[in-house]
Parts: sequence; structure tokens; C-alpha cells
Amino acid sequence: MSILNITEMIYIVSIAFQLVAGLLLLIGNTKTSKKSIVSKFCTQHRVISVYPDGSLKDYEELVEVAQIVWGNKFAFIYLILGYLLSIFSVAPEKKWMTFGKVLFLSTLLIYISIKFIEYKSKKYGKVNFNEFILDKGAMAVEVPFPEKM
Repeated sequence: MSILNITEMIYIVSIAFQLVAGLLLLIGNTKTSKKSIVSKFCTQHRVISVYPDGSLKDYEELVEVAQIVWGNKFAFIYLILGYLLSIFSVAPEKKWMTFGKVLFLSTLLIYISIKFIEYKSKKYGKVNFNEFILDKGAMAVEVPFPEKM
């Protein structure tokens, strides 16, 4: 084997490791179904306050959990796509121009991702805790509806 073949093999193994790591993280940590979001919310709380109709008092916290899960999903997908695309890339010679373009594209992707994550996180709708089985260690406590002023 020549040195070129060894370095190519090292490159291939390196990209494969990175892709597998990203995919394993993606598979294990980014379930975005309503049930999995509620389950993750439950594991973070010992006591969950619900109104008499079963709706969650701290709904904004559930939305925050959903945003984190969706953010992780996007991060892993971007990571995997970045590794795959790097195989076909060549480093540009104009470094400062490239730096500016990378910053612009990164800012645009962050903005679009955040807007989509906010939209998807609020799309779960009302959660009725009378229909969900709470995870071990979490307890639902009924609280009265807030009084209207």
C-alpha cells in the first residue's frame, strides 16, 4: 500500500466515525412525537401541575422542552450533512471571502432553524394529562384555574 492509500483510508474511517456518531446521537435523542416530548417533560419534573380539565399549567415549559429536542435534531442533521458534504469539498483560496460567506450562511441557517423550531414546538397543541401515563417519579397535582381579574 502506498502512503496515499493509507491517508485515504484514514480519511474514510474518520468520516465514517463522525457520521456514525452523529447518526447514533440522532437516533437516540431526537424523538419529536407528542408522546416523547411529554415523556421528556415528565422526566424533568417530580410534580406536574395540571388544571381540572387535564391541561398543563406550565405549558411554556413543555414548549421549551420541545424546542430543545427539535434543536438537537437539527444540530445532528446539520452535523451529518456537513460531514458528508466535506467529502466533495476543496478549501477555497480566498480565506476572508470564504469566512464572510460561512458567517452569512450560518446566520441564515440559524435564523431559519430557530423560526421552524419555534413553529414546530408550539404545534403540539394542548396536552391533556388525563390521557398520558406519567413516567415513574413524576406526579400530577391538580391546581385550580387562575381567577380572572
